[in-house]
Amino acid sequence: MTEYEAEETGEESGAVQPLTTSQLQASLEQSDAAETARNLSGSILMVVAPKNYQERELNIPKEAFERSGLDVDVASKGVTTATSMSGESVAIDVDVRNADLSKYRAVVFVGGIGVEELNLHKDSDYVNLAKSAHDKGIIVAAICLAPNILASAGLLANKNATCADSTYLVQKNVNYIDAPVVRDGTIITGRDPDASAEFAETIVSALLEEFQSMTGQVEEQSGALMPVGIASSPKYRCTVCGYEYDPAAGDPSQGIQPGTPFGELPADWKCPQCGAAKDKFVRV
Repeated sequence: MTEYEAEETGEESGAVQPLTTSQLQASLEQSDAAETARNLSGSILMVVAPKNYQERELNIPKEAFERSGLDVDVASKGVTTATSMSGESVAIDVDVRNADLSKYRAVVFVGGIGVEELNLHKDSDYVNLAKSAHDKGIIVAAICLAPNILASAGLLANKNATCADSTYLVQKNVNYIDAPVVRDGTIITGRDPDASAEFAETIVSALLEEFQSMTGQVEEQSGALMPVGIASSPKYRCTVCGYEYDPAAGDPSQGIQPGTPFGELPADWKCPQCGAAKDKFVRV
């Protein structure tokens, strides 16, 4: 059993309890994206394992998407109700084998030990769903163990990504980054349940950028025109020297353009003041 599995199943620290309303609200309040996404519309498909999906990785993003004005369908395979690691259940709207991708702006794969137990990274229906969504230009996201599905689909080769366990990604020639959330173009990955709020925010920000590019709507930020989604990306602080990376400003000293989210910085990027690595930064 991996360290992740022990933590999530509660064998070392007690049984995992369902996320309370107050905990969910507190997580959502960490994100500006739900408040700034006033113009978003459309639907997101969230994909879970039939059993033992991670409930926080479903509940927190789902609530953030809905608060942003997006509709959410939940998909799985061969069941009408899926069960989480803590015993929660969710009604299934769509079977992964019959998903009509023309309805969705993003496809989000939820993690949990069910992904590993059921070998979803080897399930052609899950893998083909990820590949088809990417081929259609749809934003594809995965968190926890679910990035393994994207890796199997060939979406992460030579790209930056994170995951709860780096082993499979490294085997698939993925540039693994030990960060809460990593975005590489239209592909977004999250590391674990604790990254759920930031994971959701990054997806909403990507949808905002897409919306702004389609409509041409921009707002002025610090004397320059910048898409709303980029402007709302979170700052990160260096724990060594206190330097704050601001996505709105970028890092011109190292060729990082304004509007570059922290998750999209190169893996070898370092603090411009003290030279500390990316993993020494924390979200402000």
